[in-house]
Amino acid sequence: MGCCASADALPDVILPDPAGESEFIVEAAGSFTKHFVVLNKQREKWLFLRKDNGSFWDPSCSVQLENYVRADGEDQGEVLGTVTIEGNEPEFKMEREIEQDEENNHYWWEESDDEEETEYKAKMKWSLDKKAIFKTKLGAVSAELKIKMAGKSKAEVEITDKDDGSQERKTTAKTKVKKIFYTLMHNGEEIPITYDNKDWDAGDRTWECPPFRAFYDERSGRDTLDVSTTAVLHPCESLLMAFVLGFFMHPKFITEQMERYAVRAAEQMAFHHE
Repeated sequence: MGCCASADALPDVILPDPAGESEFIVEAAGSFTKHFVVLNKQREKWLFLRKDNGSFWDPSCSVQLENYVRADGEDQGEVLGTVTIEGNEPEFKMEREIEQDEENNHYWWEESDDEEETEYKAKMKWSLDKKAIFKTKLGAVSAELKIKMAGKSKAEVEITDKDDGSQERKTTAKTKVKKIFYTLMHNGEEIPITYDNKDWDAGDRTWECPPFRAFYDERSGRDTLDVSTTAVLHPCESLLMAFVLGFFMHPKFITEQMERYAVRAAEQMAFHHE
């Protein structure tokens, strides 16, 4: 069957493909899989989101939406739509400086007066530009969703040398988002998206537009994305758009990755200067 055999196992009852207004629940297909399962409101298996390759941070990443109708001997269902995420890695503006008070200092390290304690700080400005290209089950391009996001991240690694020869390491990081824009185009026409333009590190988040409403519910154990579609677009199209917003273009996931970049830079400085 394949590495995700248990994750994409057939349900007891194969439900008809979505049509008209629909309600979906999307969640990870398991603890150790990159794929996602789509449930109905009764939490019955309905559809499957198969993540073929890459991640949001790679030059290209693709996901296909399938039902559970499979030909004999096949381990994949009929494809109802696909999405490919494209774009370069985030752009960073940073410099290596010794002086902390440099006006355009985006990246620096400094040693404290206390010889037993050393602080390594990384500070960077970043910008992100990605887009998702959606195709119907017939392979025709139907929509494009872009995200543009910019902010600042900083991290600090504090190393304290103990009298017994050991070291104590403390790492802190935080990110401030300057701006974020979503642009959704369907067959050449823009569809406006409304969303909370604040609390970028919050897990719970809602996106709304005429075709759908998506609510990301951050739970302990397994997060879910609740999607309600209207008759404006085919429900499979709307589902894929909501999925990309919730699991790929969620501001919290992006800010967390930016902080990881900053922490990595600070830790590299600490390694080279120890």
